[in-house]
Amino acid sequence: MPQIDGQCLYQKVQALRPELTRHIVFTTTDAVNDTTRTFLERVGCPLVMKPFRIATIKAILDSSHG
Repeated sequence: MPQIDGQCLYQKVQALRPELTRHIVFTTTDAVNDTTRTFLERVGCPLVMKPFRIATIKAILDSSHG
């Protein structure tokens, strides 16, 4: 995202609609650095590396409803 990164977006969603944060799935093409890894572990959101298969996203979404 050119204007904000995923962490910033997560923080904005958390401030405005915290109940939606459990539906966030992060995607990236870059290797995850230590800061990002720590953030993802803390918030518990899934991370999918690009390129990804639609089946991967579907499985994550399906598991969030069960």
